[in-house]
Amino acid sequence: MFARRSRSSPARVSGWRSWSRGCRSPGGALAANPHSAPPRRLKSPCQGQQLPATIGGRVARLSTTSKVAAAAGLASLAVLAGLGLLTGGGSPASIRTFFTDSDTYMVAVAVVASGVAAVSARMARGRMRAAWVSLVVGLLGFAVGSAIWLGYVLTRRIPPYPSVADAAYLVLPIAVGTTLVLLATGLSRSSRTRLILDGLMVAASFAIVVWAGFLDEVWRAAAQDEFKIAVSMTYPVLDAAVLTIAILILARAQSGQRLTLALLAAAVASIAVADGYFVYLAATNKQESNDWVDLGWLAGLLLLMAAAVAGRRYPYREVLVPQSSSAASVWLPFVPVAAAFSVGLLESPEDVRTVPIMVPSVVLVVAFLIRQLLLVTENRRLLDAAAAEALRDPLTGVANRIAFRDQVADALACHRRDDVPMGVLVMDLDDFKLVNDTLGHPVGDELLGRVAERIRRAAPAGDVVARLGGDEFAVLVRGADDQSQAVANAVLAAFERPFLVENQDLLIRPSVGLVVVAGADDAELTAEDLLKRADMAMYSAKR
Repeated sequence: MFARRSRSSPARVSGWRSWSRGCRSPGGALAANPHSAPPRRLKSPCQGQQLPATIGGRVARLSTTSKVAAAAGLASLAVLAGLGLLTGGGSPASIRTFFTDSDTYMVAVAVVASGVAAVSARMARGRMRAAWVSLVVGLLGFAVGSAIWLGYVLTRRIPPYPSVADAAYLVLPIAVGTTLVLLATGLSRSSRTRLILDGLMVAASFAIVVWAGFLDEVWRAAAQDEFKIAVSMTYPVLDAAVLTIAILILARAQSGQRLTLALLAAAVASIAVADGYFVYLAATNKQESNDWVDLGWLAGLLLLMAAAVAGRRYPYREVLVPQSSSAASVWLPFVPVAAAFSVGLLESPEDVRTVPIMVPSVVLVVAFLIRQLLLVTENRRLLDAAAAEALRDPLTGVANRIAFRDQVADALACHRRDDVPMGVLVMDLDDFKLVNDTLGHPVGDELLGRVAERIRRAAPAGDVVARLGGDEFAVLVRGADDQSQAVANAVLAAFERPFLVENQDLLIRPSVGLVVVAGADDAELTAEDLLKRADMAMYSAKR
């Protein structure tokens, strides 16, 4: 093996040959444009100044919040008082009923809470604003439902079940679930979809458990009242789905979100317990006090109001932060699924074939299959991305040394099997250290990226370009004997033009070593041996 600087054809030695070329620019390996403008240091106009705290681009004013909440509460009480006087004829009994019935305070608290959430929406932007607007809609729906129920009480009519008020009440859990999904940050689109599917799985499982618990007896007692059964199932199913979403989001929440999400989760839990007890009393026609139901709803409304206030303390930003899945997010969705499966095994075949069991069972199976398909697809994508990153140089985007060594080994095996010639071209940049020492490492990194791009354009399609480390690059050439030398000449020609980096023309040259494998070769020759021989040819060129 020998190395030389001329362009003459290389000598052939024992089935492989080495060829080297080194070129230097006159007066050194680095030439810089002396007329380039030096970088300027910019001073921040706000340096040393303390800006007021803002939320979503607006200055927070708690006094405005207090005024809006107080005005909303007084207005709602005034409207309800007028309705009470009109419907009750102004009698002392109607006035006493108005001021002592819990629905009066429920409406007032819901209206005040919606006003507080509206102020939070006004202070936010983008998806965060949509989250608080959704909560406003849900709270207003609850207020409308309570007002309708209060109307039944003031007119001394027995409230029907189900009624129009139930449609308004059911807006709240849907709205709170939407708020939770919108408030969640650091989640990809697939993670949000999987979160919704987890909620559907829990909801369907809970529907099966609730049906087997007590609603099947109501179905047998009043099979003709299917609408009542459907509404009775909707309350606990929605609450279970939203509560599951709240717990899963809270388990992955960032530090600035935890208080708001914890308050929302507590509110959902309180309302879910109250809804469950209310549905049980209404579906079974039991005459018991609703004080605990009212207390649960009132506590839930107050917690929602507190969550809206707490949400103003931190401006949420959508930042995808890599997070490991918590233990709760892994096992929690499958606990109710296991419970529903156990209940299904205990039920008789006739009960399993009923519509209230079949529908949630189908939803459960479909949601589970879609969730697992998304999980497998996401895991495959992450594994492919990790494998690609492990085999790619992060600075230049070309293959790294590990990937290049594997490609050389494959090409060597193909040569032995099918007698396909191959060549390994190794080069490094002459006096590249001067670039880092005089212009800085950022300029050197950018120059390496430009060099990799030039080499990639000079190499034919299908050839592998890699950065072996530092300022050392390599090219794997597959083809005829003369093709490797042609690629080497093309790569050298690519360095005839200077590189424009940071508004400076940098002229830098490589030293190149080439090893071509053609014909019979040593059976013990490995990819590492080829790289070492190419390195030896390159260092010979430097000398």
